[in-house]
Amino acid sequence: MASLRLLLYGGLISIIATAFPVGENTKKSSIALDYYLDDVVPTHYDIKLITYFKRDEGKNDTYTKFKKDEQSRYFYGEFNATIDIIHPTTKISLNSSSTIYRYSGELIENNANNIRHFVEKFDYNNKTQICDLYFKVEVPRGNYILNIKFFNAINVAEDDVIFFKTKYITKLESKVWSNATDFQLIEAQRFFPCWDKPTIRTTFNISIKHHRNYKAFSNMPIRQEEVYKPKLHNIETNMQWTHFNTTPAMYAHLVMVILSPLLHRSSTNRIDMWHRSYCAEHIKFAQRIANKVMMKLKFEWFKKLEVPKLQLVAIPYFRNDTNMNFGIVIIRETNIIYDENVHSVAQKIEVARLVARGVAYQWFGNLISPSWSSYSWLYDGLTTLFGMDALDAVNALEDYENSGMLDLFIVQQYESLNSYGWFLTELLSEASSPSEIDLFSSFFRDVKGKNQ
Repeated sequence: MASLRLLLYGGLISIIATAFPVGENTKKSSIALDYYLDDVVPTHYDIKLITYFKRDEGKNDTYTKFKKDEQSRYFYGEFNATIDIIHPTTKISLNSSSTIYRYSGELIENNANNIRHFVEKFDYNNKTQICDLYFKVEVPRGNYILNIKFFNAINVAEDDVIFFKTKYITKLESKVWSNATDFQLIEAQRFFPCWDKPTIRTTFNISIKHHRNYKAFSNMPIRQEEVYKPKLHNIETNMQWTHFNTTPAMYAHLVMVILSPLLHRSSTNRIDMWHRSYCAEHIKFAQRIANKVMMKLKFEWFKKLEVPKLQLVAIPYFRNDTNMNFGIVIIRETNIIYDENVHSVAQKIEVARLVARGVAYQWFGNLISPSWSSYSWLYDGLTTLFGMDALDAVNALEDYENSGMLDLFIVQQYESLNSYGWFLTELLSEASSPSEIDLFSSFFRDVKGKNQ
């Protein structure tokens, strides 16, 4: 085992030294990342998002105008972005999605003059996923507020990356029924136009209006929830506003919004765990592990977290083991619950491993620039390794004097390389558009003896 550890750490040093070659593929890289080039630097976003569902109240003329079909979910949005224009220009380019309908925009000088420049035309390129905003006259350099109002119609049947339906049993007053539920996981570029630049991090202030039967999540904890009351009638509706804390400076591609049926919260000083109420007893092990790993990484390895609280969200029948993001980690419900009367030790190991990895990711997540998407496997591997090391240090499997989690991890990865080696693709690939970044997130993981 000692030799395997030396092999692992030696390989880690070699990978870090060789994974970032200087001078190779420079021409290819510059061509691939042309879609990022712009003369505009954003510094802050104020975003308001309104969701529409079949039972929602207050659907307005905007919804009626853009409504396409019953298979779509609709979002009305508005954002004010504080930007610096470096060079005079008649065009501003943003990353966007083909589902977003841009129907108004203006640029306001951020000074006492408040001079307005209206967008004359929106031009969207499906291949590069770039939306160009054209102005009638040249806009001088300076500080501005860019206001854009838009409508987003995402087809549920065609875009199952964002939407999926699941059925699960809910108990209330001794009655049991099956409830078809929508779960929405939306990344920044999918729900509002933005600058997804590889070198720029900005702050985001996000507010969402949604049905009260849903809970909204984002990268930051909830600052305030308020029932929506129309100004003319001042009466309560089934809609509410959820306002989130402003994020630290972060890359736009890390911004995420989640809408899910109401969940129960188990909270500590460092972590909020969201789950169905019946899971409360069975997520205590995961919660204990998460707190121990966070304490280990925070006080012995790294600096303080940039987010005030980490959010772990357990979703029934989630398609992946986990979806890790800066400030928020989504885990399939069955992968985070542990009942010692029902589950094997393998399940205990799996819960500890996934939770530790999600916590460790928080120290890496905001370091991953879109231009480094080709190296996401390296961050994934380092996150997993440090998570296992933290588990080993805190004796996460509390029944044992020495958990041996790191040793187990090394053996599993060694066996996985032998098992999957024929299927591996080249480690370094260039992204030529934002959509290709998602292709580099695959990473083989294996726990021997896990119950299926």
